[in-house]
Amino acid sequence: DVDSGQWVAWGDPIEGTGKVHTFHQGSDNPAGTFFKMEQVDRVWEGFTIAGLGLEMVRIAAGTFVMGPPADEQGIDRFEGPLTKVTISKQFWLSKYEVTQGQYEELMGSNPSSFVEAGLNAPVESVNWTDAVDFCRRLGDRERAAGRLPAGYDYWLPTEAQWEYACRAGTTTRFSFGDDPENSELVEYAWYGDGSDTGGGSLTHPVGEKLPNPWGLYDMHGNVSEWCSTSWWFWYPGGVQIDPLNPSSNNHQKILRGGSILNGADRCRSASRGAVLRQTKRKGFGFRLALVPADHVVP
Repeated sequence: DVDSGQWVAWGDPIEGTGKVHTFHQGSDNPAGTFFKMEQVDRVWEGFTIAGLGLEMVRIAAGTFVMGPPADEQGIDRFEGPLTKVTISKQFWLSKYEVTQGQYEELMGSNPSSFVEAGLNAPVESVNWTDAVDFCRRLGDRERAAGRLPAGYDYWLPTEAQWEYACRAGTTTRFSFGDDPENSELVEYAWYGDGSDTGGGSLTHPVGEKLPNPWGLYDMHGNVSEWCSTSWWFWYPGGVQIDPLNPSSNNHQKILRGGSILNGADRCRSASRGAVLRQTKRKGFGFRLALVPADHVVP
């Protein structure tokens, strides 16, 4: 049915594109009818990538303060100054770190040092190039299958996207609170506290600890995660929109999140580090992101 003089949506959204067919009738005269394709904002909720079982969580656009307060326990001098960051577009982040099994399924090999941890443990001993090659191959496959939403591609999260998703609306030391005695951290992260309860000498199957408020697991531990962003010693400060830092110090790339090889301070939401992009090391893994195509910066 057509309400004369009004826009009327017709048909279901084309999956992943956010597009619907719309039409308008300006009068009772059929000659005044015309058709139009209109882009609309649509919540494309979480989904699972076919053939890999990779679960993706939608992260809504929003604004947060990047970096810790000056009095945060365990703060490092490279974690400031405080910068108000707007993430202007929604993106998707894998619920879990990419596993050994998922990496092997797509890439045909398993480079992990902790193979005995099992195929459901995070892939590690991958460098930055290995991680983005996985993203590129997946993006090419999903594009050919018509399963990529318009204007998006698979890549690593930016450093800002990673911290925004890790904090999940919180401003505390960890996504579950400040935990000054590190007594609760063991419920959320496998990390290097010297015990089998905390982490031990192996990585662990993903998703065995509690998630953060946005349903993301292992953000504080298990393996450290590559980000797309190049290393910058200090944040720019002030107000930033979708900071990418694509050009400075491109040979070093950011790693975020603690691992079984790190102590509690390294597991904080604000903790950051960087190494040469070709570095392969035990405990270096990654988490997949589906990001706006203009965020895909080599």
